[in-house]
Amino acid sequence: MERYYRGSLRQQGEGLGGLFDIFSRGLLPLLKRTAVPLIKSQAKRLAPKLAKTGVGLLSDIARKKNLKQAVKSRGAQLIRDSINMAAAPRRPQSVKRQLNSRRPKVTAKKRKKDIFD
Repeated sequence: MERYYRGSLRQQGEGLGGLFDIFSRGLLPLLKRTAVPLIKSQAKRLAPKLAKTGVGLLSDIARKKNLKQAVKSRGAQLIRDSINMAAAPRRPQSVKRQLNSRRPKVTAKKRKKDIFD
């Protein structure tokens, strides 16, 4: 004879909807705070490469190169460049400022005194 509460044999919950609720309440705001600024910063870094690729693509088309081949080669080059940029270590802004502050300061040349000094 059992004298303690045993409970149900299976957990009672909201099922798959409960998982989506947890995701929308907990993980989604966290992703918005972290992923969106990261994507924006990477887009700013990649914009000049993307413009260069577009100009190269237009020049290939002007030279009567096959459009499919031009897009394929320029796209592959853009992907390689973006992977290399993402893999390259970036120094944070604070480190750059510290490095700039360590430079020797240029002193002004001494000027002759005049009547206003």
